[in-house]
Amino acid sequence: MSFLARLFLGKGTFPDVVRAQIEAEGALAFEEGLRGSVTYRDYRAPGDRAHVQRVGTVGAIAVTSERLVVLAPGRQKDDPVVSLVWTDTRVTTLKLLAQPDGLKLTFGAAAFGPDRSGHVEVFLRSADPERLVALIDAQRRP
Repeated sequence: MSFLARLFLGKGTFPDVVRAQIEAEGALAFEEGLRGSVTYRDYRAPGDRAHVQRVGTVGAIAVTSERLVVLAPGRQKDDPVVSLVWTDTRVTTLKLLAQPDGLKLTFGAAAFGPDRSGHVEVFLRSADPERLVALIDAQRRP
């Protein structure tokens, strides 16, 4: 990745505290530095609106036996997009699609905040998106 891309989009790595938690939980899959995008459709949040907007990102994904963590900074640089334990009912609302060049994760913004609406789509390039989808599906099934 170029210097300018890293400067503007970041490295796409988990903070040290989160990385330590993921390692303690036993990572089934762990990928960082994944280029991609976050797309907002009919998105509304306090002080933030977008009919359709795509933002480039560099993110990370981790699947553990306890939770799913997806870091893909978009409009707000310091927030992970998803950090859910497998028992959280919101896990079942995530739509996953393995594409030839990456993983697409789509969800309703209202599930992550009562003051939000619209849809968020995260796309991250991955070497093996089919494996990620299979791992996530296996963990989120009761």
